[in-house]
Amino acid sequence: MDRILNDLIKDNENVKEDMYNARVNALIRQKYSQDKVEAIIANYLSYLSGESANQNYKTEYFEFQEYRQKCKETAKNETNDNA
Repeated sequence: MDRILNDLIKDNENVKEDMYNARVNALIRQKYSQDKVEAIIANYLSYLSGESANQNYKTEYFEFQEYRQKCKETAKNETNDNA
């Protein structure tokens, strides 16, 4: 009986994590396409390596990270509200 209960709890946690990840992705995609995210990361790496001195790459990257953190917090709150 305990094993069945533990399996159900684990399954519920996995579903909750999947819902959270899907929601974070959906929120991020409302503002940033996958292509845009890849460009932001590539530009930032170019800036870090010294290949580019464009300060906008750094700013854009940190703006993306800030938005990403907000999306995670929103998804966490929504996931907990629906638990």
